[in-house]
Formats: sequence, C-alpha cells, structure tokens
Amino acid sequence: MKNGTVPAFGTESRRMSRNCKGELRIAAGLLLAFLLWTVLIQHVDVRSVGPNGSSVGFGGINLWFHRLTGVHMTLYTITDWLGLVPIVICICFGTLGLRQLIARRNLFRVDPDILLLGIYYVLVIFFYLLTKKIEIDGNPVEFKASAAIPRIYGNKFGRDVYKDLMTLNDAIKDQTEDASTLDGFSLEMFEDLAFVMWSAAHPEEKYDSPDEWLDQFNTFSIYQILPELIDLWGMNIKTTVPAGKN
Repeated sequence: MKNGTVPAFGTESRRMSRNCKGELRIAAGLLLAFLLWTVLIQHVDVRSVGPNGSSVGFGGINLWFHRLTGVHMTLYTITDWLGLVPIVICICFGTLGLRQLIARRNLFRVDPDILLLGIYYVLVIFFYLLTKKIEIDGNPVEFKASAAIPRIYGNKFGRDVYKDLMTLNDAIKDQTEDASTLDGFSLEMFEDLAFVMWSAAHPEEKYDSPDEWLDQFNTFSIYQILPELIDLWGMNIKTTVPAGKN
C-alpha cells in the first residue's frame, strides 16, 4: 500500500456491505408495515359489510368506495384475469424445479426455496378449490366455490353474486319451510346460484338451464341447501377474496 491508498477490493467490500444493510432496512421496514397493516385491518372500524356479511376492516372506507363505484362486473373480470399471474409464476418455478430434479436426479438436491414454494402452492390450490357435498333427496351432491364464480354467475345471469348471497341470507332469517314468505325471485336467485356452484364442481356435465338441471331432484329446499352453500362460499372468501372487495 503506497501513500495510504486503500486496495480496490476493500472499497468494493465496504460498498457492498452498505448496500446489503440498506436492503435489509428496506425489507425490515416492509415487514413491519405489513404486520402493522394486518393488525389495523383486524381491529380498526371492523364492520359486517363484506360478502355474505363477512367482517371487513376499515369498513367505512370500504363502504364509501363501494357506494362510489357501485357494482361493475368488469372489475371482477379484471381481477379474475389477474389471478392468472400467480399461476404463470407457479408454472415457471415448477418448470425450474423439474429441470433441477432431472439434472440432479434427487428431489432433495433441488433448491430448498423451490421445494418450499411448491409446498406453498399445493396448499394454496388445496384451499382454493373448495368443494362440499350436500345431501339432497338422500344422495350427496357436490358443489364448488371458487374465485371464478362471480364472473360465471354475472355472465350467465347478469347479477352480482355477492349482493344476491346477502339478499338470500337476509331473506331466510327467522323463517321456516312450513311458514315461508319468500317470493319467486328469491327462489330463482337461489336456484341460479346453486346451479352455478354445482356446474363448477361438474364441468363435464352440461345443462342448458337451471330448470333442466333441477328436474333431476324431487325436492330442493332453500332452507336446507342455502345455509350449506353460504357456509361453503364463506370458506372460499376467507382464502381467495381480498378484504376490500365488496
């Protein structure tokens, strides 16, 4: 070292160290912001204004925005298509993991991060594709709730599935099958919803209309089936629908 000159590698090392510290601070700040947001959304202005009466943090803001924008199926369509983005990412990482598995010929030699990501995606898909069997006429009938239901329901019937679910949920409260005051339109909404959720679970079977599908049942009680569908839909919402989507 001459005239107090610092070797280039020492300067580069210190610069990299400063960069790493800066990146760590940013990561820590983002993590803290995420944790703070999670706590706030669970405790600040929580109201039952979400789909199917679900609780939503910052309820006043959600209500204001919902009333401002109204219901637009285009937004649901956009978010449905955006849902393909993580699927594409999943396929890319899956392809990378498969290449490593073929090249290294041992599952445990695949990068651990890719293995963990694969496990995560499997769990997400498991909870995303929720199905439920409901007994009708003494036989189990499978229904499915997924993030695609709002778009399918809106395209087929021109109505908002969230609004219809809340309307039906309110309509059957404090009512019994023996003393029902439901109108024909409420029953039609229920049958349309059940038909879409059944069709989602049976894509290989095709019916032209809910009426054609309903012909196979002797009884189809809204008081027995709708609570089950609402429960299934509520489970799906907890895992797939963002809190601000009303």
